[in-house]
Amino acid sequence: MDPGLGFLTGPCTQDREKLKGIYQDWVYAMNTYAYFDAIGDGDVNPELLEQQMDLPRNSALLISAVDNLSTIPYWIAADHANKRILCVFRGSVTKTDWLLDFVAQTRVIAPGVGAHDGMTRVADNILSEVADTILAFVSTNPGYALHFGGHSLGAGVCALASYLVKEGRLSGAKLSSLAGS
Repeated sequence: MDPGLGFLTGPCTQDREKLKGIYQDWVYAMNTYAYFDAIGDGDVNPELLEQQMDLPRNSALLISAVDNLSTIPYWIAADHANKRILCVFRGSVTKTDWLLDFVAQTRVIAPGVGAHDGMTRVADNILSEVADTILAFVSTNPGYALHFGGHSLGAGVCALASYLVKEGRLSGAKLSSLAGS
């Protein structure tokens, strides 16, 4: 049997593991809404984040609840079980988020590559904010992969952050050594 045709006979073990990972990423994205809703305009709460995301204690590396036209709420945590650094962006909730969504001018980020200007600005700003935290973590925890997630506006920022890191563009250049294939 051709292993490339696994979809015809059902998912193989590797496919099931990927599906579990995709499902977990979706859970993180959805629970991110609940976390930021729970803290409201209050202080960030690493213990609550770890509880809502079902992460071990002291996994949270950085949390930002700032929400404006330059950044959106996000969190970063160490997923020690899978050797990943999770960077998850909240999706559209506030009027500011919706404004950011709908003002969709194109920004050229590489020759022949255009992207949503607002989402690119947010991704670049967040990467600039988190780079030192992530690099400090991997300096003492080698072998961890950087993993982005998000829903709605957060998914757009997630995709652009991934691209900026992978291609070493803008603030992503500082983290490009962590880019997977």
